[in-house]
Amino acid sequence: MRVFIILFKGMLEGTVFSKFYIFDSLIKIMVGVVELTNETEFNNFVRDGIVLVDFFAEWCMPCVMMGPILEDVADRFNGKIKFGKVNIDDSSDLAQKFEISSIPNFVIFKNGSVEGRLVGSMTEEEFEEKLKGFV
Repeated sequence: MRVFIILFKGMLEGTVFSKFYIFDSLIKIMVGVVELTNETEFNNFVRDGIVLVDFFAEWCMPCVMMGPILEDVADRFNGKIKFGKVNIDDSSDLAQKFEISSIPNFVIFKNGSVEGRLVGSMTEEEFEEKLKGFV
């Protein structure tokens, strides 16, 4: 089976997506980590199911280091946990609302309510193990 990966940045019903996987003639859109840019998007995203939101900043080196880990873990938890991210410099109102004082700060929601919080950088294995407790 041939697999082609095309990196793409665009909009699909108001959701930013980052990957197309093409399996021969079948096209499957995989939404890894969704960037949430305003409160309406954020509220709609966290409303249903288990959701992890990464509050980050581009200038934060631990946040930058966690980016690829977050993408990999999002792929493994696909269908169990939705993953989003909020740039605290662009959405300071959301950062204040959820009392984000240290980053990276991963807030876990269940049906719109905060269920937990993970703060700081960690290995992929540690991150995955901690998330298993919320599934």
